[in-house]
Amino acid sequence: METLVWLLVFFIVLNTAVKMSLWKMWQQIACCLVIGLLVFGATHYVVLLSKTQLEAMIQQTAVLRDVAVVLTIDAAVCTAFCLLWLNEEQPRSRMGRCMWALLYAYPQLLVLPALCYALAEAVFAAPGVDFVTLGGGFAFAAVALLLVLSLAMRWLLPVVQARVELHLLLSGGIASVGLVATQATRMVYGIAETPVRWKAMLATLAGFVLLMGVGFLADRLKKK
Repeated sequence: METLVWLLVFFIVLNTAVKMSLWKMWQQIACCLVIGLLVFGATHYVVLLSKTQLEAMIQQTAVLRDVAVVLTIDAAVCTAFCLLWLNEEQPRSRMGRCMWALLYAYPQLLVLPALCYALAEAVFAAPGVDFVTLGGGFAFAAVALLLVLSLAMRWLLPVVQARVELHLLLSGGIASVGLVATQATRMVYGIAETPVRWKAMLATLAGFVLLMGVGFLADRLKKK
């Protein structure tokens, strides 16, 4: 279950960076600063949780069911934005333009609970460290990570339409992982505990990045 939660955190942060890459630079900076301030402000509440409470919380079916509903709604909003963008026709009515502006400005709000979960795990992993220092450092790292990922998306995918399509795919993937995590708590049979094969996962990820880089360089050379 913890692996699924971390997978959700990764996809949510990446999807947020993809959405931010569609904005102007000052909008990206403003959004990252707001996210950093909110995460830092949540430090006081995060430190009140214990490791046992957090693990019990993500094992509750009712909590995961609510999370799955939120993930589905968020994915629906992102899908509506992507489909409107790919349609290449701006709404003509006043209400339609307002809805388009809201969809365009809508950030990935799920990034806040995702980062708070990561902050809680950081607190558990660094006992004895001052909470204010840890929260401030984590908030700064989150802001820097989002900005770097957003700029990397612009560099790797200079075509805006490609980023919108990636945003659509990631939104669907997030909803799917959320549904899988909800159903995972309903298993009534025993599952053998096996260690996570980190080397195989890293090798697969490295191969994916390598192939993506080769394809990107080949496309650049073809255009030249």
